[in-house]
Formats: sequence, C-alpha cells, structure tokens
Amino acid sequence: MREVAISCNSAYDGLFFYAVKTTGIFCRPSCKSRVPKRENVSFFLSAAEAQKQVIALVRDVDLI
Repeated sequence: MREVAISCNSAYDGLFFYAVKTTGIFCRPSCKSRVPKRENVSFFLSAAEAQKQVIALVRDVDLI
C-alpha cells in the first residue's frame, strides 16, 4: 500500500486511506502531499477508521 500511496495513483482511491501520525491528517492514495516517513504512516480500509485514529492521535498530543 505504501508504494501505491507514494505513486499518487487515483485508481486506488476509496480502496484504502492512510494517516500520518506526525501531522494528524489522513489522505486518499492520490494525495499529492510530501512523502511521509514509513514509521509515521498507518493504513485503513475506510475514511471513518482513519478519522478515528487521527482524532485519537490529536488527543494524545494535546495531553503532552
């Protein structure tokens, strides 16, 4: 999945999403953003799952 996300291939949009831990955002595979470090990326099958993870990450950061 990482290779697909790096290639920004829109053919995979809707099949999975990825979240970047350090920025608190999630994207479709076609996102044209900068390539995140491998250790900062998590993959999800739905936008809802990715959004829950991003919200949890933001809450954790706010507690620090």
